[in-house]
Amino acid sequence: MWNIVLKSYPTTFFSLETGGNNIVERLVSSITNIPLHKVKQADGLSDEDTSKVMDAIDQIKKHGNLRIEDTAQITPQDIRERAMTQSDKPHVIFIDYLTLMQSDVQMKDRRLEVEKISRDLKIIAKETGCVIIALSQLSRGVESRNNKRPMMSDLREAGGIEQDANMIFLLYRDDYYDQSMQDHETGKSDIEFNVAKNKDGETGTVELEFYKKSQRFYG
Repeated sequence: MWNIVLKSYPTTFFSLETGGNNIVERLVSSITNIPLHKVKQADGLSDEDTSKVMDAIDQIKKHGNLRIEDTAQITPQDIRERAMTQSDKPHVIFIDYLTLMQSDVQMKDRRLEVEKISRDLKIIAKETGCVIIALSQLSRGVESRNNKRPMMSDLREAGGIEQDANMIFLLYRDDYYDQSMQDHETGKSDIEFNVAKNKDGETGTVELEFYKKSQRFYG
């Protein structure tokens, strides 16, 4: 997300589960490469790290194109209003999580409601030219399989999401299910980044490294 902000694209992060302060702390950790737990416990930082944190916060403030919304109730209409804000560049909108959103029209069947939300987001992206990156939770069916690598059908209330998305990325790491594989010293995890759907390009899996302490991915 930060690389997108640096390129001056108007960026909004809708967080329906995590508070805005926590998002900023993770962003600061990623920018500075200072472990997240140290950023959260600011009193224990060295003078050098304190300076890095303050510089990162200044950078975030300087880039006025980033907005973080941590309202618990978000509808497609809220997304539309943000996407239609005038700008010389298309908006990039992150949603964490799509499956926690509410429809503009209440429905008794949650699966149908999520399908409508997914379809509405597709229409908004097409009409406004914005880019919508929506995170989705997985269904519990993954836990009962021997091979726990996620599939598109594992996306919670998956039908509409699987159909509407131009691209679907599925992430997997062994040490999420087997903690004995975790590297507690470096906090590094090997990630399988699966491009499961790509409307205009290739699909396949690439290997990434994720450093939990600093919230960074490396290819």
